[in-house]
Amino acid sequence: MKTYTKVTILILALFTSFLASAQRFGVKIGGNMSKIHMNDDLDFFDNGPQFKPGIHLGITAEKSITDMFAIEATPILNMKGYSISENYKDNGFDYKLKGGSTLFYADLPINIKAYFNVSEYKVFGAVGPYVGMGLSGKTNYKYTYGDESESNSDTIKWGNDSDADMKRLDYGMQIGGGVEINKMQVGLFFTQGLANLTTDSDGSNKINNQVISISLSYFLK
Repeated sequence: MKTYTKVTILILALFTSFLASAQRFGVKIGGNMSKIHMNDDLDFFDNGPQFKPGIHLGITAEKSITDMFAIEATPILNMKGYSISENYKDNGFDYKLKGGSTLFYADLPINIKAYFNVSEYKVFGAVGPYVGMGLSGKTNYKYTYGDESESNSDTIKWGNDSDADMKRLDYGMQIGGGVEINKMQVGLFFTQGLANLTTDSDGSNKINNQVISISLSYFLK
């Protein structure tokens, strides 16, 4: 059995156990602005990878530790990736490159949340780790030079070998905060990937996911 399959089964088992003891659970949906961060050795774009819009959707469960603190686990389908827009001149011709990648991940953030009463509102701060698995992905690029154009589309090949495009396993940290009104929470989060996703054997090369997200959670229980 492949390693990522074992990790997925373990994550599902842990969440199922957590869900059984949670005081409340609900659904979460929201929007993402994501990109990848490259180190200088890999950043071959003049403008660098830019933020790409996306969505996320999942379920959330919360268990109180004290009146102030709680643990939240949220398995979600997360849309990540990046966009590229480059313009330059060479030998009197205008060259343009547009495109990027779209990546779908199954992520599980586990956050410690602290609640505070501010006037008639209940606000919270949250921080914690996440682990994720790449499910599918594509890259799309369009090159324009003069009056000519060329498009290219490829499916992401996941794996740890040098012939793969990206490693499947992702992990990192998440921090954010928001406000709760009745059964709904609105939150703003920043997620920084710590896993090096490049399959390049050179240990100095690094690629990490970065996501800014706005979420709406509705608690059913």
